[in-house]
Amino acid sequence: MRQSIHKVVRDLFLKDTLAVETFKKGLLNTNAYAKQIQKKVEAKLKKKIKVNTITVAINRLKNKLNHLSTPIPQNNTVKLDSIDIFA
Repeated sequence: MRQSIHKVVRDLFLKDTLAVETFKKGLLNTNAYAKQIQKKVEAKLKKKIKVNTITVAINRLKNKLNHLSTPIPQNNTVKLDSIDIFA
């Protein structure tokens, strides 16, 4: 069965809970993220895919993400006991 670009991008993106949470907050650089997953998308589809195509697919997921509540798993969190800032 042949997969669509949108489905492959959606599946990869939704598995990355940190990216999903960052995207929901409006902080994800979708073009940079698209470049990051481009090789995985191309491997799954067995053809070259433009970064802009992946970026568009990610941006189209915005409406669907409003209905998701995906907490960041404990293994992706960073606990800081203290932060020292020197000027």
